Amino acid sequence: MSHRYLLKNVRLAFGQGLWQKSKPPKSGPDAKEKYRCTFLLPKEHPQIPEIRKIIKAEADALFGAKADLVLKAATAQDKLCFRDGDLKADYEGFADHWAISANAFAKPTVFDEHKLPVSQDSGVVYSGCMVNAIVNFKAYDNVSKGVTAELSGVQKFADNDAFAGGKPADADEFEEIAAPAVDDPLMG
Repeated sequence: MSHRYLLKNVRLAFGQGLWQKSKPPKSGPDAKEKYRCTFLLPKEHPQIPEIRKIIKAEADALFGAKADLVLKAATAQDKLCFRDGDLKADYEGFADHWAISANAFAKPTVFDEHKLPVSQDSGVVYSGCMVNAIVNFKAYDNVSKGVTAELSGVQKFADNDAFAGGKPADADEFEEIAAPAVDDPLMG
């Protein structure tokens, strides 16, 4: 079972993971590379109660009566996709937020506000901007147990302050520079 869900107006962290695969932090040599990013939701975000219900329903469907114990253990082992950002407050923008870590083997789609595809080089979608994101919440039981968020795609919602290393400079941010005077021997 999985639950496809649209996150609305959330802040994008580690946005480079939309275009580049990586292994999870602190992973072993057998870890597989995936596209991965994080979505930050203020603690009062209106979708949080619904996200909690979906995660619980996914766990109930796979683990039955043991779902609450699995969720508690997954949270303690940092194996749950939905985390308290205050526990990672040393990362820019995480304090006073909930964080949803999402990943995928297939490259996610990335769109601008008008639903047009964008590339990383465009600078339209960057770490720190606000996005809408489609994820699939899914319980898993393999080497460990928990609930993951599989990343499908993002759409830029609005600009926001870029996180360190985020948005490239825009041409409008620069001043126009006059051409240097050139000594022309023919002009006399």
